[in-house]
Amino acid sequence: MNDIATKQNRQDLIELLKAQRVAYSQCMTFQFVDVVSLIIAIVFPLLTLKIPQYQNAINAFGVIWTVVYLAAEYYRKINTLTRNMRANAGIMLW
Repeated sequence: MNDIATKQNRQDLIELLKAQRVAYSQCMTFQFVDVVSLIIAIVFPLLTLKIPQYQNAINAFGVIWTVVYLAAEYYRKINTLTRNMRANAGIMLW
């Protein structure tokens, strides 16, 4: 028979569960940025075709949102790398 009941309380597996919880929480937080970026990518070109007099403003907002999106991606990457380095060094994250 398997020994899941005895392995589930090992400290290393509990730490992995904590890491999974943190990663999931971060993904759900930044999922909003991804959804808005997708909507902008679809709607804005159609909007500029429909109302060409606002094309400059729409394009400017698109550029600003792209910068926000890239900053969020950079933050995610740096945060993940920092957490991985701390975890590899044995530093408690929670």
